[in-house]
Formats: sequence, C-alpha cells, structure tokens
Amino acid sequence: MSVWTIEPRDPLVVRDGRPNQGRSESAARAFPLPSTIAGVVRTRLGLGIDGVFARTSADELAALRAVAVRGPWLVEPDTGTVYAPTPADLALLADAERRTIAALSPAPMAAPLLADEGLPGELVPVWAHRHEREGKAKGPPAFLRWDAFARWLARPGRRAGEDADSILQGAIDALPRESRLHVQVGEHATAEDGMLFETEGLRFVHPDTRAPLALAVEVDDAAAAKVGSLREGLAPMGGKRRLVRWTRATRPLPEVPEPVLNRAGLGDTGSRVRVLLLTPALFDEGWRPRLSPGAPLGPAEGVTGVRLVAACVGRPLAISGWDLAKQQPKRIRRAVPAGSVYWLELTGPPAARRAWVQRVWAKAVSDAEEDRRDGFGVAAIGNVLEEGGAA
Repeated sequence: MSVWTIEPRDPLVVRDGRPNQGRSESAARAFPLPSTIAGVVRTRLGLGIDGVFARTSADELAALRAVAVRGPWLVEPDTGTVYAPTPADLALLADAERRTIAALSPAPMAAPLLADEGLPGELVPVWAHRHEREGKAKGPPAFLRWDAFARWLARPGRRAGEDADSILQGAIDALPRESRLHVQVGEHATAEDGMLFETEGLRFVHPDTRAPLALAVEVDDAAAAKVGSLREGLAPMGGKRRLVRWTRATRPLPEVPEPVLNRAGLGDTGSRVRVLLLTPALFDEGWRPRLSPGAPLGPAEGVTGVRLVAACVGRPLAISGWDLAKQQPKRIRRAVPAGSVYWLELTGPPAARRAWVQRVWAKAVSDAEEDRRDGFGVAAIGNVLEEGGAA
C-alpha cells in the first residue's frame, strides 16, 4: 500500500446529495466520504496521457473497482500530523473555570433506560457512570491530533484542567466553510435574470493556526498497477472541478499503540477492546457489525469468540451517489458515522488476541467486500475503561 496526500488549493465542494430543487444553495458535507475519495483515485488511475478517461472496457472497469482504497484521513502535509475523528465515548464538560473530559463506558444501570423492552442482544448501556457531573455538556471537537487520540486509545478516563487541555490541544472543531455566489450565463454571454445559485466548499486549513490541511489515502499498489499509475501534480476534484495537488507521502500512517497491543494480551482466556471507526462504516444490520467467523471483526488468528458488549453510535449518514455505468442514482444507504465506538469481548489465548488486534488495526471492517475496498469502516483499536476509572 502506498500513501498519497490530496491537498485542495481551493474550497473543496463535496455535496451531501440532496437535490437543489426549491433552493439556490448546495449543502456540503462536513468531510468527504470514503467512496468520494475511492472514485477520485480510480478515475485518476483510468486517465490516459491526454487527461481523458480511457479505461472503458468491462475488464478495465472491473480492474479499477478492484483497487482497494483506505481513507481518507485528515493530515497536515507539511508536518505529517494526522487528525482522527473524535471518539463518541469522549464527553466534554465545560464551566467558567476549566474543561473536564469524561469517558463513556458500558455498565449496568440500577433502573434500566428501556425497562420494558431492554437493549437488543443483551447489550449493556453506555454512560458516564463513574464521574460526577462538572459543568454543562459541550459538543466535542470534530478531530483530535493523533498524539492525543492515541493517548485516549491507550488510557480512556476522566481528565480535568491541564490534563484535559492536553487532549484538546490542536483539536479542530470543524473545517472552515466558504460560500461562493454564481450566476447562469445565457447564450449571449450575459447573466440570466434571477438565475443565481450558491455553492459551499470546505477550506482545508486549520481554523486556529491556519496551517494547510490535506487528505491522506492508502492505495493498493498491486491492484492499481494492473490498470494505470497515480501521478503527482494538479488535478480537478469534486463539484465545480476545484484543483487539488497529488503528492506521494513519505510518512506512513500511525501503527497500533504498544499499550493497546499489550493490554489485549492480558488475561489467560479473554479480554475486552474498543473498536473506534476512523471512517464511516456500512453494515448489513444497520448500526451493528457482523461478528461471525469470516467477518472482518469475527473470530480469527486463534481467537475463538467475539461478543458485542456495548456500542456508542452517532446519527446515521445518508449515502448515495451516481452510477456512471447505469447512468442513474445509487440507492440510499445509512452509514455508521466515523467516531462511533464498539466494545468487544475477545476469547482466546493472549497471543491470538494480540494477533487479532494487529489484523484489524487500520483495516476496513464493513460487512461487504466492495464497501471495504471503498474504505468504509477503517478501524482503530483501544483499551477499555476498567472499574475504578482507569484504563
């Protein structure tokens, strides 16, 4: 796998797919979808030397669809700093004096929330049961710096004051948005009366430091070599064909933190881990991944059993697109958003559990193989919060 950075020079227009009938503006997504980046990568692979898409035969199109893409991640191209979506089990509380971070974790409740129906599959509710409430709940940032994210993977738990600030330092609330007004030009090269419309784009700069940001993506070199080659340089991307710069990255994406790998092997017969989604995921059962043998998160590498203990899942993302082969819209599907967290219980010997973590780390865990090739459901692994509030 090779790593590429895609750095937008202009506000990147990535629409959410809703039609423009009845309104003059286009709504933009907060971050590009994996399928958007996969389509951009495969389109660039299929270009001829004249810049026109040349891979049009059935075999060539099948070979392009077989190219696996993982990502996108948000990065600083100059420093190589990676940003990860803020985990859903991180709760931010703020008052006039200081900020406090609480960790959500699964634990039984004396009075169940769903007393009549219960939770599906004997799942345990997730809540901040070990922490006193300090201040009002505040929405957490959208992205954390990787060093802070890695600390949260290894040691989730309550943090206050400077300790909380160290996790939130350099975090990004949201990518800046810019709107541009356009007008329809008539046959005489003059503006049509009343034909105004607006586009909204994402500006890839850090909102606080103004440092340039880019998208990082991993591409399967072996599959890509069968149909073409990615080239560095400028190219259009997204709506209005805004320019981006392609660059081969020299820094690898982060590896699994050693404390997480070591913790997974503790215990003679089993242990618990957290699976955190770095990109949106698509599962056959909606929010719930398959854990049967042969599934990406299922038993393997000597692990004899995987059980879902709890889940902290955000609002679903509606995903569609345009089918170029059939010249029609794709069906709408609901994806689990990035940042969602699953608590899993692994059964098996210590070495097998460590091997399972290494196999799943930074791999796509969506149920369907095609969705995994598109980069949906790239996962990170973290430790769980134990009794007493320590990881």
